[in-house]
Amino acid sequence: MLALAFLTNVALAAEPAYYSPDAVAGASSTFARFADIATPHFETLQTDLGKSAKSIDVLDTSVNLLGARVTPELTTYRDGLRRELTKGYMQAQAHVGWFEDASTSIFTQSLERELQAWEGQYELSVCRARTGMAAITGPSANMKQCSGTDLNAQLAKALDSSKALTDVVDQLTSEPWPSVQVQGSEQAVLPWLGSQDYINLALVDRALSERMKDFNQVLDDELLPLEDDLADTKTDQGKEALARADALRQDYEAQVAAWGNILLDLIEKPLDKKGLEVGLCANPESLGGCAGTDRTEDAIEILQADKKVQKALSAI
Repeated sequence: MLALAFLTNVALAAEPAYYSPDAVAGASSTFARFADIATPHFETLQTDLGKSAKSIDVLDTSVNLLGARVTPELTTYRDGLRRELTKGYMQAQAHVGWFEDASTSIFTQSLERELQAWEGQYELSVCRARTGMAAITGPSANMKQCSGTDLNAQLAKALDSSKALTDVVDQLTSEPWPSVQVQGSEQAVLPWLGSQDYINLALVDRALSERMKDFNQVLDDELLPLEDDLADTKTDQGKEALARADALRQDYEAQVAAWGNILLDLIEKPLDKKGLEVGLCANPESLGGCAGTDRTEDAIEILQADKKVQKALSAI
């Protein structure tokens, strides 16, 4: 009797088998197509946000360098684009988060449905690759380390043959992605040596000195200890941190404006001597520039070739 029971249990014992969610997804043509469709959207989103952020950084730096010369209209314009960029970041983050959660849910549910068909026939286990030092010093992390039948290819094939999964993936990938390109507009030139053509002071400064990098690094270093408290500005610590951050920002803007005055005094005579009758434009060309012709590159070429200007910059 004992021998018969033993033989029966052996006969009924499920065969060990394994799978890896990552390996199944990697072998699935459905999810490869899913990635092929989604990846360009991710890349476009990142590219557009990056370009917009760089453009607004030039605008913001120019406004700070120009200080008291800036008109209320220009400040309002800059603040509006800042809000638009923040809104774009939030929309992008929300959409990407939703997309990732939805895709994970779709894959997990589909895989679980397919695994139910194998219950009883196999004793299923999840086989995951080793990570960290174990992947370096331990046994090989490939799927052959796992015991039993490798079901990854069969599961991937089953997923690919599922019309229900294909329909859901098609629906998900057809959802529109947000557009996060910040749209600027042409701005008025601020009179200086002239008012028809113009230069962008932020770009001139960037070509001539490292001063703005220094200002920005100091501000970042001063704000870093406040990060945790700024996460919740409703608490007393958060309110104090916010007030401190505002004070640091105001001090930063005052220092940048002072540097802007020094820079304008330094470059005024050389440009006037060369007959460059230009005004000042804070708005970069990528956001619409200003009315007139951009002579920033001409100004940079003149100033970089001027030995007195270079000597003065080195001494500051």
